[in-house]
Amino acid sequence: MKKHSFLFCLLLSLITLPQFALGQCSRFFPKGYNSPGIGRQAYIEAVKGSDQFWGCGNDEGMCDTGDVVPQLDTNGKIIALYYCDRNGFLTANKFNDFSVNIWCTGTEIRPSGYTPEQIVKETSRLEDSANTSSDNENLKGIEAYYSTKDAQDTSRYDIGNITVFNGTNYCVFAKCKSGYLPNSEKNGCVLDERETNCRNTGGTWSGSKCNCAANKNIKTTDNLVCECISTNYEWKSDKKQGCKPTAAAQQRINAEQCTKSGGRWSNNDCVCDKNIHLEKIGKACKCKDGYEYIDETNTSKGCKMTAATQNAQDKDKCEKSKEAGQPVGWRNNACHCTGLDGQYEIIDTGEIYECEETEEYSACIKLGSSVAYWAGKTCNCTDTTKQFRNGNCNTNTDAYQQSLDAAAAVAEIEQLGKELNDISATFDRSKWRDADGNFNTARLASDSVAAVVLGTAGGLISSKVIKKKQVENGFEDIKCTIGSQEVANWGDEFQVGIQ
Repeated sequence: MKKHSFLFCLLLSLITLPQFALGQCSRFFPKGYNSPGIGRQAYIEAVKGSDQFWGCGNDEGMCDTGDVVPQLDTNGKIIALYYCDRNGFLTANKFNDFSVNIWCTGTEIRPSGYTPEQIVKETSRLEDSANTSSDNENLKGIEAYYSTKDAQDTSRYDIGNITVFNGTNYCVFAKCKSGYLPNSEKNGCVLDERETNCRNTGGTWSGSKCNCAANKNIKTTDNLVCECISTNYEWKSDKKQGCKPTAAAQQRINAEQCTKSGGRWSNNDCVCDKNIHLEKIGKACKCKDGYEYIDETNTSKGCKMTAATQNAQDKDKCEKSKEAGQPVGWRNNACHCTGLDGQYEIIDTGEIYECEETEEYSACIKLGSSVAYWAGKTCNCTDTTKQFRNGNCNTNTDAYQQSLDAAAAVAEIEQLGKELNDISATFDRSKWRDADGNFNTARLASDSVAAVVLGTAGGLISSKVIKKKQVENGFEDIKCTIGSQEVANWGDEFQVGIQ
């Protein structure tokens, strides 16, 4: 008897297991439909905003054993799956829960303390009821749904095509809603405060990255928040304004700025020398308005007036001088004596400009009109052979000077010739040939000296200077040749020059 009981239980258990088949049910039944022998448990609500239900029963179009159908929430999302059970023993023609307790491999988070099936139902319940009670705090920001493939699937199925839900490996996909991020353990979601944190530390959020401006003395190392650029900086009272130098660093910065601007750092303050036209601005110096640094690379030299400022002051002084009766005017960015012919020069007296006679003009006028006169901005001598120099008209023109120079040169050569005559008179023979007809080497020596002198003189005078003085001493035999060709004889005049 016990054997038969055991066998019966085994067969019963085998029969009660759902036999999943291809989708057979394909139509809905109106709410309240109740055919003989089929109770309300044989229906589940199926369509958002509709009175239509899935039916599990014997009629045509109803779901058969193992058909899996979805239940939708008010948003049309699948919140549960059921299978039709028509085993005929204990629960005939009834939909039972079709549990899916497998996480999709690509799921973003895996909440702890809940099965995948529970997460789908619980998060859907929270959405529908807007429940934010503390006992569900760890479920905030989570969205979970069934997927018909082992990855994120956001498809919305046409529930009229029930074949979609059959013969599929179901899994649950969980992710964080918009505005939330997975926590570090990847088992829950937290508010996405990246943009807020970025802005609160002085940065600007670009959608996925925190940008930190250097002019606020901030930087980022994780692209999420900003931090001070170095340990020499600290946060301002309002972090959104960035960082500032620490007290010690600020002192060093102030001292450096002071000395770079030409000042002197003393007693934690910048001293600016007014004598070199510096003035203090904050913790540094600068040139006064209208001035600029003499040397930008060495600001300690101080400042000079800018060209524009100097020009404006000079023009103003020129106008004042004109008002004071001085014959001046402004021309080509300078003050000049006007209406005159160079007789006057402009003098800066400090307060105004004055026109005074030039030294040349004064000297020219003193000579009198019979000696000199002023014209063309210069002094001219009435005697055209003379030239105005050093306050007088002197016979010292260029042509006259050249004649004087030539006369002096001739006198010098004549003196040298006389000295040579005196030397040659001491030799035994002065002819080119002696009594025996041999070449007179003594004469050669004397006249060689004369040739050297003539060459040194640079050929400025002719050979007749020597002819007139030396005819009696044997110059009759002198000839001038180039190679074997004779080019000059005694009595011919020629120039001796040095090339």
